Amino acid sequence: ELDVSIPSLQVNAWWTAGFDGGIWDGGVVDTGVQQDHPAFSTINFYTDSASPTDSDGHGTHVAGIIGSANATYSGGAPGLDAIVWGQSGNQATTMARMHTLASALGQSPEVINHSLGYGTANVSDYNANDTFYDAFIQNFDILVSKSAGNSGWGSTTPTITHPAPAYNLLAVANMNDRATTVRSDDVRSTSSSTGPTLNGRRKPDIAAPGSVIRSTNAFWFGAGSGTNFGCRNPAVLWDYVDCSGTSMAAPHVAGMVVLMEDGGNNNPISQKAVLLNTADAWTSNDTST
Repeated sequence: ELDVSIPSLQVNAWWTAGFDGGIWDGGVVDTGVQQDHPAFSTINFYTDSASPTDSDGHGTHVAGIIGSANATYSGGAPGLDAIVWGQSGNQATTMARMHTLASALGQSPEVINHSLGYGTANVSDYNANDTFYDAFIQNFDILVSKSAGNSGWGSTTPTITHPAPAYNLLAVANMNDRATTVRSDDVRSTSSSTGPTLNGRRKPDIAAPGSVIRSTNAFWFGAGSGTNFGCRNPAVLWDYVDCSGTSMAAPHVAGMVVLMEDGGNNNPISQKAVLLNTADAWTSNDTST
């Protein structure tokens, strides 16, 4: 749950030093965000959506991992100023949403999380959709965290999904922290997609907790109503639910980018370099077969 996965990222030192998000913003392109969830009561929202809701629940769960201000199930950057979000769709729609978030809502995010994908990257090493993300990051100075995919292990071909092969973004694998804050028992999830790209570039870039993450439920009933062990079930009116996948891993990284912004690192390429060079080196570590 977030009360384990966030501490396992060792963010306590940042929070203690006064870096919890501050004036900076996180971005989400997903199914929507249920803005009236109690965990978001301190957050400003900017969106081009006509309705501040989420009929699926995926986007709300992701947003909570970035910025939930709940005392127990806290996101990575609980003190951030705003969540800037748009609804995903086909590739053209999502590209348009990205441009809107960057330049048309009065406030732009410092990182945009993409817990979505557009087909397995097993035909092209680097397609036109991937190039858009590299240009976007370079032109707008907004880093993108992207879920690697949930197609499991590939022995001969990559199972990562586009735009994970893009050079500038961070493609994120799902690390199962086994509900502990120590890392010695961590294993990469069986379902987490693998690279490399067709031309042999190493992907995913980084791993973060993504297994059984308890975060905000779009179909919440009311503060204090409890928690449930299901995922995005509209029939279960709990405040927080447990979901798994690289979709949950990627926003952990987005939260860390917001913390770095608050700490004074405001360049996306530098942010990526810092994360890659301070992360623990990891092998498959007894994961799956």
